[in-house]
Amino acid sequence: MSVDLASLRQVIERWSRDQVLALAPDASSQKAAQGVAAPAKWSLRGTTGTVLYGACKGSGAKPYLACVDVSEPAYRCSCPSRKFPCKHALGLLLLWSADGAPEEEAAPEWVTEWVEARAGRAAKAAARVEAAGAEAAKAAQPSSGADAAARGDAGSDGPWAPDGAGAHGSGSGGAAPDGARRGAASESVRHGRVAAGLAELERWLADQVRQGLAGAAEHDWEGLAKRLVDAQAPGVAGLVSRLARVRREDDWPGRLLEEYALVNLLAVAYRRRAELPGPLARTVLIRAGFPVTREEVLAGPPVRDHWHVLGRRDEEQDKLTARRVWLRGRHTGRPALILSFAPQGQPLDASLVTGTVIDADLTYYPGAAPLRALVAARHPY
Repeated sequence: MSVDLASLRQVIERWSRDQVLALAPDASSQKAAQGVAAPAKWSLRGTTGTVLYGACKGSGAKPYLACVDVSEPAYRCSCPSRKFPCKHALGLLLLWSADGAPEEEAAPEWVTEWVEARAGRAAKAAARVEAAGAEAAKAAQPSSGADAAARGDAGSDGPWAPDGAGAHGSGSGGAAPDGARRGAASESVRHGRVAAGLAELERWLADQVRQGLAGAAEHDWEGLAKRLVDAQAPGVAGLVSRLARVRREDDWPGRLLEEYALVNLLAVAYRRRAELPGPLARTVLIRAGFPVTREEVLAGPPVRDHWHVLGRRDEEQDKLTARRVWLRGRHTGRPALILSFAPQGQPLDASLVTGTVIDADLTYYPGAAPLRALVAARHPY
């Protein structure tokens, strides 16, 4: 795939210094980036509109080659740093934010090759999203009687008879029913464990309210959270483990009672999930900790819009760092939450910059009021 950088020239609003520094993985990277954000450090620097590039003097004979696609953003640098983005990419962005990257008609070949490779991967990703959407739409259509008969599921016993024989034959496909039964049995066992764990949670909450909030102790929450993890309800365990933070706030009694009520609501909703509408029941399962695969989310219907990146927040969760990024669609008005995780000390996804706008397809996680989403594909903006 050949990409003419001149044809991709767009008017990108220059980011502020604060926006650039917010991309740094840590404070030391911010300081280092400011150290290389001087024109004298760069033997080459320029921009073609959406792509910045430059050659920064390093400790060796050869300069480090850095380039940034500010439409996403995406980064590349030849330095050995494990931090992402590295100080050279950040320094290049700082130069650009201060109007220190002159516009050029053409970029060096190494920049063009990088842009072409990324464009090729983006095209393949968009094709996969389109194919997944078409497959999901096809699966949602009701099957005709002929199609059902062709698949062998027109019999009154459903796809498989109770004795393992097919509705229209005797043994072929027996491994699939066995696998399905094992999966159903495993899921049933997990539901039993979660139900037992949440029943204990309801009793514990009732005791807490009966005894009074003054006796609330952090070690009680930690022990309960561990038992909920053992009961295969990690989502609820996370909610319980974070109650200690509420206890440290000035207005903690009212806040703690609110959190107790929300956790209790989730436990009751799980117990009565059979009475709930399908999307709401799915939301309850997800909040309890039942997984949804990335593939399942991406197979959902994409929502294309110009998404405003409204804000970002990072927080420590056990040994992970969680990043929350909030978006809002310009035309649809829909909000979206993009979540990413990384081990502490490792870089997080920095492709969504607060204050910018992206043209993208988002697919939402299933639920009654979908909010969390994935960026399925991005388009030039």
